[in-house]
Amino acid sequence: MKKILFTLACLLLAGLLLAGCGSGPTTIEGAERDEFAAAADPLADSVVNGIDANDYSVFSQYFDQAMLEGLNETAFNELVAMFDGKLGDYQSRTVKSVQTVENLIQVEYKMVYTQAPEVTMRLILNDQDPPQITGLWFDASELRK
Repeated sequence: MKKILFTLACLLLAGLLLAGCGSGPTTIEGAERDEFAAAADPLADSVVNGIDANDYSVFSQYFDQAMLEGLNETAFNELVAMFDGKLGDYQSRTVKSVQTVENLIQVEYKMVYTQAPEVTMRLILNDQDPPQITGLWFDASELRK
């Protein structure tokens, strides 16, 4: 479990470091926020549906190459087992925030599971067309127990 969390945190950090040391994150609001969130939602669906179905190909279909290498099928299976044991069944999600850091977009979701009422998922997307997931991070008090 700690290995998975460490891997996810490293991938997020690597993505942020690749963005450079320029300006900090910019929070996006209004119609632009809605556009970014709408673009990220199918990618978030893929991640969530892949975990629910225990299907790595669905889970990783929008990953960039670094994510595919950093979060392989073995790590995915450990993630699924951890979610099943600590979070329960997925219920819903809402967008908490959308930010940009240079050429990366961070969409943060609040997710609800049967055993965890507040799980945070952060998707870091690159600026490719279509965007790819270049960072993924989950946090919940239940995952730290």
